[in-house]
Amino acid sequence: MNPLSCSLRSGIHRFDGVMALSDGENLRTRTGIIINAPKWFISSLPADRLLGELYAGRGKFSDVLSVIRRGRPRDFDWARMTYRVFDAPDVKGSFEQRLSSCCQTLLAVQDIWRGDEEKPKFAPKESPILIAMQTQVESKESYDKFHAELVAQGAEGTMLRRPKSFYNTGRSTDMIRRKDWFQ
Repeated sequence: MNPLSCSLRSGIHRFDGVMALSDGENLRTRTGIIINAPKWFISSLPADRLLGELYAGRGKFSDVLSVIRRGRPRDFDWARMTYRVFDAPDVKGSFEQRLSSCCQTLLAVQDIWRGDEEKPKFAPKESPILIAMQTQVESKESYDKFHAELVAQGAEGTMLRRPKSFYNTGRSTDMIRRKDWFQ
């Protein structure tokens, strides 16, 4: 499935990455610390505030941490990274409305990225800013199956978002994180 497909769903794949907030000029950790990313990566971010996860592949959490903890960003390291967007905190409305806004914004970013002559030659062909894959689940059984399949593929876990929910900071019953600690 194309990561830019914008079907509105409620089960979110958890990545083995680091959550980051984009403000159009910087990426920041949940605690507000600026992540030193190269200018070419940052320039592909839209001006809208987006919430997502820096990701380098399944089982690569420690690699992502190593890249973002490095004082000076190395282009080679960042060429392997993507920023998987799963919410737009400033967009008013339901989860589905926020995700639709993310999709529209990121489709425009893809077009700009493809025509950018300034990006390094080694940079990926497609923008490293993507929509996080969403999968609708209809029941507890379908969620259990969805979760088990992803964990079997090496996923850290899953997130379950209540449809039509509004954005909250902090803990909420509108979103549940599920990890299997004992496998």
